[in-house]
Parts: sequence; structure tokens; C-alpha cells
Amino acid sequence: MITTILFFSPEIKYEQYEAGASFITFLLGPATIALAMPLIRNWEIIKAKAPTLTCGIIISALTAIISVYSLGKIFGLSDQMLISLLPKSVTTPITMEISYVIGGIPSLTAAAVVFTGILGAICNHRILALMGIRNDLAAGIAIGASSHGAGTSVCEGVSPLQLAAGGVAISLTGIATSILVPITASHFKKHLVKYAGNGKSPASTGLLIMLQ
Repeated sequence: MITTILFFSPEIKYEQYEAGASFITFLLGPATIALAMPLIRNWEIIKAKAPTLTCGIIISALTAIISVYSLGKIFGLSDQMLISLLPKSVTTPITMEISYVIGGIPSLTAAAVVFTGILGAICNHRILALMGIRNDLAAGIAIGASSHGAGTSVCEGVSPLQLAAGGVAISLTGIATSILVPITASHFKKHLVKYAGNGKSPASTGLLIMLQ
């Protein structure tokens, strides 16, 4: 909470924060790789359920993209903000690169990723309990696909299988989102062509130029 308040202080720019937090950001890579340990220990179970897990993760990635787009339109977000939030459910190193490629604001995307991870770490298991989902494999995939490393880290104290499934979900969601978000942005680009052609949105025209 204190970090969030300081981050939004007008005296502190994102570039200053990024310079100080770069080492922690660097550690995200090794921390994600460390999730391979429980994966190795539960490999046979994961392997047996591979088709189901893959389908679930693809559906999860599509749901995240569509829900962000729909809610963004409902709440009147600008085109660039909307583009920036599309890859929010993926781990930071991947999502910032996706945001940059599709013409988003990487710093805004990173903030959304952090918020998503913290919210998932706090709420995921409570939501799953309310829904009556007690299967460790299903819970791990749901958490890893929705709130990446921050949310998955909480699974360590619950179940090794849940942690392993979360690690798989982080990787596969990153791959799926890397493919699906640019495709979604491409369709969004076509929408902008039509919208900008009607002369209704200067912001849309600007974003169209970036997407090109």
C-alpha cells in the first residue's frame, strides 16, 4: 500500500521507480523458472492431463482478453489504454514486450500486471472455495492463468500439485497470450480503420498509426 501511494506521487516518475526496482524485476525470471521444481515432481499427472490443461488455458486467455476489451469499452477507456490492458494476465517480462509490440504503454501494462497478481494472491483461493472448486489441478491452472507468478506463489502453502499446475499455466498462458493478443489487436485495428474513417476519434487515428 505504501509503495502504491509513493508510486502515484507526482514527484516520482515511473522511470525513477523502474531504475530502483530493476533488480527485483530481473529476479522475476529466475523465480518463474524455479516453479519447474514442483512441475518435475508432478510431471506424470500433468502429462496425463495435458490436452485438458491446454484447452483450459486457451479458453482462459481468450476470456481474459475479451473481458478486458468489453469492460474497457463499457467504462470508456481510451484506445491506447485498452490496448495496454489486453495482456494483463501474463507475467511481466512477456506482457511488457507484448504491450510494446501492439502499441500499448508498457509501464501501464506492468502496473496492471502487478495489480492483477496481488489481487489474485489475495482473492483466488477464497473465490475458488466459494465456487466449491477443490481439485488442486483445476485450482492451480485457474490461478496461474489468471494471476501469473504472484498468485501462483500462494499455492506453495496449499499443495505441490497446485503449485506445479500453476507453473504450467504461467508458461502456456504466456505463449497463448503472445499469439492471441496481436490477433485481437489486429481485429481492433480494423475497427479503428472504420472508426477513424468516420472522423469520430482522433485518438483512434493516432493508435492506428502506432499499430501500423
